[in-house]
Amino acid sequence: MNKFKEIRNLYRIEEIKDDYVLLQINKKLEKLYIYEVHPMLFLDLSEDIQESVINLFNQLLRECDFNLQFIISNRKLDIQKYIRKYLQLKENVPIYTYNLYVQDMKEKLKQEDIYETEMLIAYTENAKEDTSIKKVDKLLLKLEEIGCKVKKIDGKINYEDLLHKYLNKT
Repeated sequence: MNKFKEIRNLYRIEEIKDDYVLLQINKKLEKLYIYEVHPMLFLDLSEDIQESVINLFNQLLRECDFNLQFIISNRKLDIQKYIRKYLQLKENVPIYTYNLYVQDMKEKLKQEDIYETEMLIAYTENAKEDTSIKKVDKLLLKLEEIGCKVKKIDGKINYEDLLHKYLNKT
């Protein structure tokens, strides 16, 4: 794919596999694993539970003895994409009612300044090793214990789309 040509050269991507991206860093091959994190609704928790979550997160960070990066992205909501998602849910609704609803939603969303937040965790390790990834997976289970949903990015197309979204600024 042409859109990835510049990304591959700029970031020294050797190959995109189903489970990871193979990078050339300081003349060494490194594996890059990426996880998508869906955070919990922290403000809806009681103060005691909030404090417990903060303590668990602090413990998680203290146990982290490897290269882990948190990537947080705020982007203005793509209204058309948002509406298209809802168009797929159009079962058993009269078309006239549904069209009025969609039009009303578009107008209201255009008036608001709404952003969507995405959080990723990226981890790299030497391509010759596979030992640390088990530590990372164990650590990310703690995020799930806290209440976050963690999903490992897999599939070459998913990695390409993600890299293009975050790295390609054209």
